[in-house]
Amino acid sequence: MRYLLDTNAVIGVLRGRSRSLLARYITVPRVRICTCSPVRAELFYGSQRSANAQAAMAFRQGAAKAADRSSSAVTTACMQ
Repeated sequence: MRYLLDTNAVIGVLRGRSRSLLARYITVPRVRICTCSPVRAELFYGSQRSANAQAAMAFRQGAAKAADRSSSAVTTACMQ
């Protein structure tokens, strides 16, 4: 099973506000978790508008590293 996270789910994981969501995220293998391009764009846009410039920069750097590590096979599988 693959998990396609929406923007709210990703933000929930990043902020750690939902213990049940975070617990589920931790137990699922990373190759089974994906996001779509609109979600990544929304996250990037939100980080650009953030009042906390350091956190926004850290997020963008982390997102870029994660994108580099993800394989196109995983992205393709999530889209199917």
